[in-house]
Amino acid sequence: MILAVDDEPHIRHVLRLFLQRAQHPVLLADNGREALELLDAHPEVRLVITDLVMPVLDGFELIRRVRQRSALPVLVLSASGERQFELEARACGADAFLTKPFGREELLREVARLLEG
Repeated sequence: MILAVDDEPHIRHVLRLFLQRAQHPVLLADNGREALELLDAHPEVRLVITDLVMPVLDGFELIRRVRQRSALPVLVLSASGERQFELEARACGADAFLTKPFGREELLREVARLLEG
């Protein structure tokens, strides 16, 4: 199961479509706090995909808290292509980084790589 976290409804919708079509069960959250609650309720999650800039609890803090709990792979999706965002996400513990807009094949290639781990 994959947990996808983004505050933009259309991005969550696209992620669900791409992942489900590739036979990946998916849970959706619209902020980091909701994501942590879903992680507690669903220990079968094998990958977290998260945005960085979100209300309530941002992606940077979500990554830090995921790292405190486990070694789950984390893929970051960010609208900012700035290198600083990627460096900070990786410093928090992110395993991979894609810039929005992303393509279906690009996303699924990273998902497969991270799940094979």
